[in-house]
Amino acid sequence: MVALLLLNLLNVALLILAVFVPFIFGGWLFYKKGKGSDQIILDQAGFTSSFFGRVEFEEIERIPHPAWLGAPAPSLKIVLKSGRKLMWGLSDVGSVFNTSNDALIFRSFIDDLYLHLEGNAKSAELGKVHPEVHSKLNLESPSAQLNKVKVKYGKQAIFWPIGLFFSIIICIKTCGIDFIKKNKDKEITTAFRNSERRYQENIKASKLVLDSFAKTLGPVYIYSNDQNINVLLLPIIKEENALDQVPALKHALTSVELKKFIQHPDSAQFVTVLVDKQQKMTIMKKSMMNYGDSTDTYLFLRFYDPGQKVSPDPYSKRKQIDSSRFVPFDLTTGVMIKKGQSISESLENSIVSLKMMLAQAKLRPQFRIYLSGAKYNNVSRELFNEVVAELRKKLVAAEVDTHAFKITSHNH
Repeated sequence: MVALLLLNLLNVALLILAVFVPFIFGGWLFYKKGKGSDQIILDQAGFTSSFFGRVEFEEIERIPHPAWLGAPAPSLKIVLKSGRKLMWGLSDVGSVFNTSNDALIFRSFIDDLYLHLEGNAKSAELGKVHPEVHSKLNLESPSAQLNKVKVKYGKQAIFWPIGLFFSIIICIKTCGIDFIKKNKDKEITTAFRNSERRYQENIKASKLVLDSFAKTLGPVYIYSNDQNINVLLLPIIKEENALDQVPALKHALTSVELKKFIQHPDSAQFVTVLVDKQQKMTIMKKSMMNYGDSTDTYLFLRFYDPGQKVSPDPYSKRKQIDSSRFVPFDLTTGVMIKKGQSISESLENSIVSLKMMLAQAKLRPQFRIYLSGAKYNNVSRELFNEVVAELRKKLVAAEVDTHAFKITSHNH
């Protein structure tokens, strides 16, 4: 093109058409063809993708780290032994191709996939490969590769704040420690003081907005044998927990998210939260049993036993965890309400061995069961009462005293 233009054999108009028309057409094709959807169901042997089809864990050869060059979190690439490549491209900040909620769901899939691959790797080591042979091969399992991707994505979100932190450190070293100690650099001190002040102001303002806006979301119901529990809807405010050691930076980033909520509360996503008498909050969320469910109507079940301690990371290959670090048994899952499926089936499908879990309330006095539903999740009072009635039948069948269970409603 350049040679033809220099030789006066091609005018500028033709050059622009030759360059930009294919570029614009290609961009339009990328926008149209780049979109896709996928529903993934995990099981003990592999996963079934509505886009890629069936994939057995044994077929996975490697999970590159990072997923592919320049890919944003939480994108993922899996290479099969057949040479086939499975790629999911998502972005935490959202785009025309996915929402931030899609990215949050996909991160949950990565976490559960890691647990399944970890369990599958242990089974393979015990049943097929002798440990000495495995160590000689010096091969890294897909679960270990995926764990590296998880670690990278955990650090990726804090790349620029950490860079800012080191910039401040370099500034301190350059200007001189004594100079800062004597408070001669008032601009830095004032900037951090103002940042903290804005953070506190945004906290107060967001609470006022929440108090008024939450009522428009409708009531939240709970059925439980814990009479000291409260339930409410709270917006999802992203926090950089990796910056706990640098509170000024963490509060500055959180202030940005709080300001977004204050200005546009109707754009925020809300979650159901349980609050106990110690003001400890627990988010009610779906579990791996809910993958593949596409309904917009769902409730939540939580099973909690403060007297039963379990390992916080049962699938870890690291050294054995001290029992003093064990945490109380705490499990939450979603109850998906779908057409053509009875409420009894919805409860049974929400968790493995529901009967055994309900029976714990009879065998262990401290065992607590929580069923919550919110108008925000398309659960009316009539539907909630129907689910409660079905759950009560199952409790009675498990010989659990239901007199301790009460229905309360909040957020009127």
